[in-house]
Order: sequence, then structure tokens, then C-alpha cells
Amino acid sequence: AAASRGAAGALAALIRARGGEYDAAQLGAVLKSRPELREAIGKLADFCDAYPDLFRFERDPTTVGRARVVLVQGAAAPDDDGRTSAIGKLPAAAPGAARARDRQAA
Repeated sequence: AAASRGAAGALAALIRARGGEYDAAQLGAVLKSRPELREAIGKLADFCDAYPDLFRFERDPTTVGRARVVLVQGAAAPDDDGRTSAIGKLPAAAPGAARARDRQAA
């Protein structure tokens, strides 16, 4: 379960870096280069269905076999401890996260 939450956070970061959506075939190729993440995710569509608050797996109705993964607007990704943190910000458990937040608040 913790591995899946960590995989969800890692997948969300990949998708966010691409502007919030990723072609499923291209994402599959990226995951092949990261076997530990690929193993934790398994079938991409099923993984997205397991995290509907984070991802949408959208099939292209005009092209058979074509799909994309979309990051849900305002989604928060679970960190390895199962807590949620805003995507793109330091995870709640990250070393120095409190210091970074304090600097931003000042």
C-alpha cells in the first residue's frame, strides 16, 4: 500500500511536469525505464481508476488504443507515509520542509 501511494506521488510528478497530462503510450515508454515504478503501477488504466482523486485515464474515442492520463485539477498526491501534500510542494515528511515553509512565510 505504501509503495502504491509512493508510486501515485511519483506518477503525479511526472504528469505535472508535462503540464498536467501525458499521452499514455509515451508515459508507458517512460515507465519502462523505471522498472520499480512500472511494477508498482501495473496496468496504467487500473492504477488511475484506483486514484480517481488524482488521475483520469481518458481513451481517445476517435483512435483505437490511444489514451492520455490527466492529472485531476487541484489534486494532492499521497506521500510515502500516506499523508497528502500539494503536488509540486515539499512533501509533509520531507527533511527541511518546515524550514522551507517558514522561509516562504517570512
